[in-house]
Amino acid sequence: MRLKLNLKPVKWFEERLGLRPLAFTWDSDAGTVEGPDAAFVLERAANYAGSSCGVMLRVCPESRGVTDPLRIPAEMAILLGGEYELPPELEALYPVVDTADDVPEGMVY
Repeated sequence: MRLKLNLKPVKWFEERLGLRPLAFTWDSDAGTVEGPDAAFVLERAANYAGSSCGVMLRVCPESRGVTDPLRIPAEMAILLGGEYELPPELEALYPVVDTADDVPEGMVY
């Protein structure tokens, strides 16, 4: 899968943390990332791949581990989907978390 991505940050992260959009091209078959924000994506992948702490999901405090997000599309969705709006191809792979009634309001975005 080769995707040219322009990801917009989720509003909460944009407003409160100043996250800016990401622009890069990703080829999951080759495991490569190119473009203006490739270094950010590569660093994030290196930091989380195989880490004992997982990547935080949209429902806090849920997280998921990743092993090779540069080659596994579902893991790339996990790597970036908590803080960025994903295109349909990756959004379809993002984990669905059961939002129980005891999840505090505002913890799901």
